[in-house]
Amino acid sequence: MKAIIASILILLTATISIAQTPASKPTTAKDTLKKEAKDIKLKEVFIQGKKPLIQMEIDKTIVNVGAMISSSTSNTMEVLEKTPGVTIDANGNISLNGRTGVMVLIDGKQTYMSAGDLANYLKTLPGSSLDKIELIDNPSSKYDAAGNGIINIKLKKDRTAGIIGSLATGYSQGELARSNHSLNLNYNRKKLNLFSNLGYSRDKGFAQDN
Repeated sequence: MKAIIASILILLTATISIAQTPASKPTTAKDTLKKEAKDIKLKEVFIQGKKPLIQMEIDKTIVNVGAMISSSTSNTMEVLEKTPGVTIDANGNISLNGRTGVMVLIDGKQTYMSAGDLANYLKTLPGSSLDKIELIDNPSSKYDAAGNGIINIKLKKDRTAGIIGSLATGYSQGELARSNHSLNLNYNRKKLNLFSNLGYSRDKGFAQDN
């Protein structure tokens, strides 16, 4: 009898223990997503705006060279030819909005070059070294001699120092042969900028006695 009572007590104790143990909830897809969401770390996203080609200000128009197509493979003279409002004739004379006698500045400093020498110098400057071009139609009294406008060519601050240049050669054959050659060199280091232009031409001619 005692053995039967002991068995009943053991069975009751086991049943009570099982009843008091909370049943585990089944794992759903929603719970899995919540757990995975906690482990996801969002990466930082940087949105970099690109400068427009043309920027209008009160006293000047700014041309951002970096936004100009093929500027990196052109020289400065070619970039100017593509600049709105700027025209260049066969002799290298630069006009702004149809007006000649324009003052050309490099980083705000006057070049003091003839039209031909300035054109040769600008051909040695790669377009990739330019930051922007400022077009000033009505200069302030600071530039009394620039009544027809100013073109200020701004160079990049981090441009590479060293020597750059260009070599051009030409030959023509008519009744007589004609050849011409030119070498343009530009040396830049910090605030020092030196420019040299060498040219050679040869015409074959003859004299006729009457």
